[in-house]
Amino acid sequence: MTMPDIDFEKRRELGWKIYDEKIKHLVGPQEKGKFLVIDVTTGDYAIDRDVITARKKLKAESPDAVTYLMRIGFPAPYHSHGPRIRYDAP
Repeated sequence: MTMPDIDFEKRRELGWKIYDEKIKHLVGPQEKGKFLVIDVTTGDYAIDRDVITARKKLKAESPDAVTYLMRIGFPAPYHSHGPRIRYDAP
């Protein structure tokens, strides 16, 4: 089976919609910080502390899953810190 062609913005939109409507009320505070992988075509999902494990769990159940990744309780799955640049340096 071929995966449908869904761009990132559409995946994000579908992922958040599924999370808000079907998953959000099921996760408790003990899940904060865990990774949530959602199949945006079926609504299936997997949760785990490790992103690779969560993805493997979902793919084991739905090999053709079109996935969206989020981190419970955070606006983005990862946070990157770049070097601080001082603009007032001489």
